[in-house]
Amino acid sequence: MINIPLVEQFNSFDIISLGIDIEDVSRFRKHILKERQSLLLNDLFTPDELECYSRDFNYFIPLSFVFKEAMFKAIGESWNTSTIDWKEIVFFPPGKNFQGSLKVLGKVEEIFNEQFIHAVYANCFTKDAAAICEVFLLRDPSK
Repeated sequence: MINIPLVEQFNSFDIISLGIDIEDVSRFRKHILKERQSLLLNDLFTPDELECYSRDFNYFIPLSFVFKEAMFKAIGESWNTSTIDWKEIVFFPPGKNFQGSLKVLGKVEEIFNEQFIHAVYANCFTKDAAAICEVFLLRDPSK
């Protein structure tokens, strides 16, 4: 498992790839958030992520989901045909007094090492009825 810096700007990095995802927030309320112990939640998120998100499930679950989907796209994988486990991407979104963090492990860690990915820029937010995230995988040209 490696910690990947979440950077606020990417001017000094080379962009390796980009992934974008958008989801209807009502879908989460309807299918996932009704039952916080749902099997789907346990398939998508680690126990530590779920504990962190419990502060505000309605906010954190949609944002974290679109982040992970955007990550799959950025690394060139499809979540429904990939051998990557969703829990190989451990994401704690930035919040009040918290910068956020990202850890990758397993196959995702291998991909990051093979492609020399040193940092991630993520812009995740909700607007109207949508959760949106764009993820840039970045390489430090000085390394």
